[in-house]
Amino acid sequence: MGEMRMPISEHLTELRARVIICILTIALGMVLAYIYCPDVFYPIIRAPLDAIEGKKADNPFVLNTPLLRLLAKHHRSAVKASEGAASPAESQLHTRSLIDPLMLRLKISLIVGVLLALPVIVYEVWAFVSAGLYAHERKYALVYGPASFFLFVAGAALAYFVVLPVAVVFLLEQGYTLDLKAVLMAREYLPFVLWLLLGFGLIFQMPLVVLFLTKLGIVEPASLIRRRRHAILVMCILAAFFTPPDPFTMIAMCLPMLVLYECSILLSRSVAGKRQGRPRR
Repeated sequence: MGEMRMPISEHLTELRARVIICILTIALGMVLAYIYCPDVFYPIIRAPLDAIEGKKADNPFVLNTPLLRLLAKHHRSAVKASEGAASPAESQLHTRSLIDPLMLRLKISLIVGVLLALPVIVYEVWAFVSAGLYAHERKYALVYGPASFFLFVAGAALAYFVVLPVAVVFLLEQGYTLDLKAVLMAREYLPFVLWLLLGFGLIFQMPLVVLFLTKLGIVEPASLIRRRRHAILVMCILAAFFTPPDPFTMIAMCLPMLVLYECSILLSRSVAGKRQGRPRR
């Protein structure tokens, strides 16, 4: 006799309870993020910009990496050549209205609040969904979940520590070549950083998605190779969507996507070979 199924009303009651827990956890995370935003989260967001502009002493979250030292030195040389000054030009983040600082703090608090609540959200989703999964489906979820998180963090870290500082220097120096001094707006800088981190985090999911689709028999290595040109076009469109309209950041996103696509083909070949070699029942 099969297992008795829970009535739909009980499913809805359970879902509502878990959604309420998630919302309350996000709200608590937002409160904590709002309190610590000036001292922790906002300095983290602007750390690459401060490092390049030589304001390391004002930001405890600046990482003194060789790349940042090289970029800061190059930035000072560009400023000196354009303005004849020995120190970097002031390009502090500015606002246009009185409400901008509050809105910026609330946006950061919401994003950080969701991130802080993510472990609880993942647990609540898993607890609700796992009851209806088969054993092999639970096994896949337990493997793909942590792998997806690791790949997202790796992509966001690449964007934050490598692509973002180089992009900031590249874009600032375009103004120096035209004798234009940048007035950076905080409400524009925040989406620039977040979209870049989100875009790189998502594109690093490509091998995992291809691996999963190959296991299901939806994707084959031959089709990935045959549609490589179409894939490159899609990559360029995605890079244009997630990055500002400049060639450097688009190329900086396209190159990892190309590498990940080739890695995805290798993974797909490996999985497809094992699936074809498995004896039929």
